[in-house]
Amino acid sequence: MGSPDPINDVATLNMRSAPSTGASIVTRLADGQNLRNLGCRMAEGRRWCQVATLADPGFEGWAAGEYLIEGTGTPTRAEAVPSPKPKIVTGSGQERVGFASGSSDARLHGGLQPGKSRRYLLNARDGQYLNLRVMVQEAPLTYRIYNPDKSPLLGDMTKSKDYRGQLFQSGDHVIEVINSTNPPSSYERLVAVK
Repeated sequence: MGSPDPINDVATLNMRSAPSTGASIVTRLADGQNLRNLGCRMAEGRRWCQVATLADPGFEGWAAGEYLIEGTGTPTRAEAVPSPKPKIVTGSGQERVGFASGSSDARLHGGLQPGKSRRYLLNARDGQYLNLRVMVQEAPLTYRIYNPDKSPLLGDMTKSKDYRGQLFQSGDHVIEVINSTNPPSSYERLVAVK
């Protein structure tokens, strides 16, 4: 077994005193916990965001940006915190899917240039049910789903076919959206885990 990840562990994300994996841990954030984003910057080759918890007592510190998802949920405190716009992505890459506190579904928007793909990491448990719908306005896209052990759960599916099924592994499942056509295409992806 390897050494623990300096950024996070299985169920939590480390909030650090500075934007560095060597900085002290202020607290550990729960998966799906709402935070206030105070701004992001690049350090040590990654995007770090200064965040604050919404609950009392409050904590403030830095978290690795690749583990944070912009949310549209209502904060649990009575403070007025603006909801960010949905994240739009273009080109290849990957991002982690997160759910607002108390929610089990997410809606993401994206755009893909010809020949590009986008991977979404979705942490789910054995026995949970995954529902996935990809809606496309322009050129047709396909999508695939991989199990945490990298074996295929679902081969190439067209955007007109939804996926609904029970998962049989725990960990990061990968949903890959692919544009193998000539024109650029934008999409909306709905994902729910129950």
